[in-house]
Amino acid sequence: NAVGGFSRILTNGVKTPCTNIRCTAVHPRTAAGLTQDGAHLILITVDGRQAGVSEGLTINEMGDLLLEFGAYNAVELDGGGSTTLVFSDPSPRVVNVPVGMNDVPGTLRPNGNNFGIYAAPAVPTVCGNNVKELGEECDGTDLGGQSCSTLGYIGGDLSCTTGCTYDVSLCVENPCGDGYCDGSIGENCTTCSTDCTAGSYAVCGDGVCHGVNYGETGATCPADCPYVQIPGGTCSVCLRGVCDGVCNPRKEGSTCADCNPAVIHSCGDLACTGSENATTCPVDCGGIVPDLPQYCCGDSVCAGSESANNCRYDCGCTIDADCNDANECTTDICNAGTGVCENTPVGNDASCTGGICCNGACSAPTCVSDTDCTDSQSCTADTCINPGTCSASCSNSWPGCGLTDTCCAPGCGSTDPDCPQATCSACFKGVCDGSCNPSKESSSCLDCI
Repeated sequence: NAVGGFSRILTNGVKTPCTNIRCTAVHPRTAAGLTQDGAHLILITVDGRQAGVSEGLTINEMGDLLLEFGAYNAVELDGGGSTTLVFSDPSPRVVNVPVGMNDVPGTLRPNGNNFGIYAAPAVPTVCGNNVKELGEECDGTDLGGQSCSTLGYIGGDLSCTTGCTYDVSLCVENPCGDGYCDGSIGENCTTCSTDCTAGSYAVCGDGVCHGVNYGETGATCPADCPYVQIPGGTCSVCLRGVCDGVCNPRKEGSTCADCNPAVIHSCGDLACTGSENATTCPVDCGGIVPDLPQYCCGDSVCAGSESANNCRYDCGCTIDADCNDANECTTDICNAGTGVCENTPVGNDASCTGGICCNGACSAPTCVSDTDCTDSQSCTADTCINPGTCSASCSNSWPGCGLTDTCCAPGCGSTDPDCPQATCSACFKGVCDGSCNPSKESSSCLDCI
């Protein structure tokens, strides 16, 4: 059996070039494609020639659409006014909007042939016959070609339940995301970038100066980053022919070493100076700098900024000092048998300089005694609450006062409930004007508070 068609749209996953007007114009289109494994047939129709609704597609655009749906090889069938898609479920019906007659939407064109698919009646599924059937994940020993690995686990034994669903209880979970890069189970910067970090690093002595941004200058790596001296003036043209280290602008010019001293630069300081050029110092002068070596946790090579703390799989540890994580609130212990660092948080690390550990950070307690809470106010009670702990705090409270208490003179504020409250009625002529008249108003007048 055969059906008529036009050019190939996809060939082995790649769009087949087509530049004639039939391919580059937009029209209604019909296409058939197969997935790479040949297991699925893909039929696509695209309506067209309907302004404001669907103009159609070019062949190149049809290729993009077929790729999106998983086609690997595809051919263009008869399109234009012949583009028609019919379902017979339960009775025949047209499901697209053809333009078969004179490009009128909804009209059908007589066609010499068609591409039809017939689906056989479904066979009842029987769970327990060791044959994976429609609707079953698996059946007995028939796992449908799946394994723990294909289901996203790192290993283990996949089996089938009596209900014909996968039993993954013996599959091993992928630990990616647990903070530890374990190269022994295949974790690396590609498979688990969350745990396995990558980066670049400079190697002093490789003949390439990578510059200050990567820690290489004349000071840190003179082997790769040579120094360059920019000549200045001379002493013979300075005042009295002597260099005294001080430039006298009126009597000395740029030819005097006092006013124009020699300057020493090094390759790697990102300033192209002196005799440097793109060949002798490419990092400063815009030349081609070779790529930096790469490191990746999980590749069994301890390199770059990797250490026993941030990549114990590559670097491991031999002594406790290898495990120093710069956090004074953890104990840094090396398990020499496994090479694994154990940085365990502690509540009150004695090595925490300056105080105690609070919420994982080294800090000084707010107070350890009442004297730490002195506020220089004689009328407050200075108290250290929970002294010397993470919840230590100072309290400077007003203890209250009586009518004869000196803390109440010259008057009591509204926040001192034990003291009599001042009022406007006690002011001159019984009115508050915002100004205290000491000769006629006392502390019981609100103006004098």
